[in-house]
Amino acid sequence: TTHCPGAWNSTLTDFKVGDVSTMNGRAAPVMFQTGYPYIGLPANAYDKVITVLLDHEPGLVCTIVPDNGVCRIRGRSCSSVDIPSDLNISVKNYEFTIPIQNLLIDVQQDGTNYC
Repeated sequence: TTHCPGAWNSTLTDFKVGDVSTMNGRAAPVMFQTGYPYIGLPANAYDKVITVLLDHEPGLVCTIVPDNGVCRIRGRSCSSVDIPSDLNISVKNYEFTIPIQNLLIDVQQDGTNYC
């Protein structure tokens, strides 16, 4: 990763959605930035995350733009989305668990609701 003021680099040793590991035993660099949380995943790990999420929410649509992936569900509020999994992020010897529900946000674009 490159140097960024206010950021520190580490190594992502695993990234799980529920019980499914997406890293296949490979580590990846990760950069944490104050005010802008960013976790970079290898492309095949990102694809696995999407596959797991689609098992719970078939209406999920994910797009990839340069250096970024965005997923959304058209015509739904986040309160109606049921993804029971947690994200488990392992950095070196530490594991952090984040309920996926905590990452969902309702937005409206051109009069259409999205989660």
